[in-house]
Amino acid sequence: MEEHSNIDILHGSVVKTLIKLSLPILIGMFFELLYNVTDTFFVAQIDKTSTEIISGIGLVFPLFFLVVALAQGVSSGVGTLVAIYVGKKDTRHLNSVAKNGLFLSIVFAVLLWVLSRFFGSFMIDSIAGNNLSAQTLVYAKEYFFWVIPFVFFLFSAQVLFAVLQGKGFTKYIGISMALATLVNIILDPIFIFKFGLGVKGAALATVIAQAFSLTFGLLVFYFKYHKINIHFNVKLSFDMMKEILKLGFPSSLGFVILSFSFIFTNWIVGNIGNTEMNAFTIVNRFDNIFVTPVLAFSIGMSIILGQSFGAKNKHRILETYTKTTTFLFVLVFCLLVLYNIFSRSIFSLFTDVPQVLDLAVKQVLILSSLTSIGFILGLVASFAFQSIAKPLKSLTVTFLRQIVFLIPVAIFAKMISNITILWILIGLGIIIGGFVGFFWCLNDIKKLNISEELKEI
Repeated sequence: MEEHSNIDILHGSVVKTLIKLSLPILIGMFFELLYNVTDTFFVAQIDKTSTEIISGIGLVFPLFFLVVALAQGVSSGVGTLVAIYVGKKDTRHLNSVAKNGLFLSIVFAVLLWVLSRFFGSFMIDSIAGNNLSAQTLVYAKEYFFWVIPFVFFLFSAQVLFAVLQGKGFTKYIGISMALATLVNIILDPIFIFKFGLGVKGAALATVIAQAFSLTFGLLVFYFKYHKINIHFNVKLSFDMMKEILKLGFPSSLGFVILSFSFIFTNWIVGNIGNTEMNAFTIVNRFDNIFVTPVLAFSIGMSIILGQSFGAKNKHRILETYTKTTTFLFVLVFCLLVLYNIFSRSIFSLFTDVPQVLDLAVKQVLILSSLTSIGFILGLVASFAFQSIAKPLKSLTVTFLRQIVFLIPVAIFAKMISNITILWILIGLGIIIGGFVGFFWCLNDIKKLNISEELKEI
């Protein structure tokens, strides 16, 4: 007997169901945002007059994100299949998803760790630009090589929580994120200052926090086994692995594209100077104030869409897609108003350099406000395409938003070396890509023939 979460995903009010599914994820992501902020805060306290420490951490963030992107590929395929099989009530296939996903995650984690150890230094040198100091690169490499072991814990944890997500058990995801954040906040000052490890201490705290997250996920599966009803005593299936990668690889490639767009933008800012990179890094940490709710509610939406797709409920797919977008616009607008009002007071905690503070406040007013619109439209469309088993179109939306409409304008801005124009053009590029993706997905949902699509899964 297949058991579900206590949320009526297929029949309840769309907005209420969306909130119930997304709120635990949002709370968990809030703790993750808190982790990013406190991590940056503690690192900044090493020397608030330096522009090199934070710049070094910011430089390697796209590489960090690249690893997360690859983990997201496997977990996205797992989560999508679980949701669809739940909607179809296909217990036989549902029971083999977790084990095959975990096997893939371990293989990818080992490969990534090996590549990072051998080529990490070369990659950091390649993305640094021409105007960052040698000490900035030292900080970047110290952090990178100490943090990279987290891949072993990240990949496995992502798969376990993707299974929970597809089933609608989102509260465990939120608890896991909160636990990892609290562990990291406790360990950061101990490793950075007490043990005198500096940026290496921040990296080590991240690795241990991720290990706690995986441990929690394993405990959930052990003690809640009868409720989750996903079995690990099934045989490995190359057909199932192929299906996971078929659905997950485009999503992963989308995040890889996003990572490379971050690398490219970092490279441009790095060519302008350390002051600009410092401001850029601080603001990027806080921009998650609006990225976090968009991502959390997009994940909640994807659960409804995936199960509705499996249950062949086209009307609910369309209603959920449009109402999620409207809900997010209202929510993010309110957050952006508050963000602009308090940005100077917040950023002053992270730097004593007036030029850095002024640039950061200006970036919020221009770039953060513009990109929020594009992120809402683009992320909602990407997650919707993924949920209705159209991963290549999900990938294309990301490609349009982060490459086709972004890189040309960024290159133009670099030619005139004006950071303000760079922000404006990047924001406009992301908005255009977001609108294209949103209306393309809306049109596809209206024309969706679910019975034919499900024959291929």
